[in-house]
Amino acid sequence: MRARYLFGDATGDPVADRVLEALRAHPAGSTRTEIRDILERNKNAERLRQALVLLRQTGLARRATEETGGRQAESWFAR
Repeated sequence: MRARYLFGDATGDPVADRVLEALRAHPAGSTRTEIRDILERNKNAERLRQALVLLRQTGLARRATEETGGRQAESWFAR
């Protein structure tokens, strides 16, 4: 608990921290494509996946999926 007081919600992962910042700026949620664009398409899909998994595991973000008749739409939200 003391670490959270000192560092807030920082994960120690700069990509995850940037994604969390972006999600908080978009309370209606962001798709993976939107998150990738926020990162200026500077990170590969695996690196983005790692950041999102970390945010979900630490309870800082949640994922929602929606059926579209084709590929599922995936949105992410800050908690």
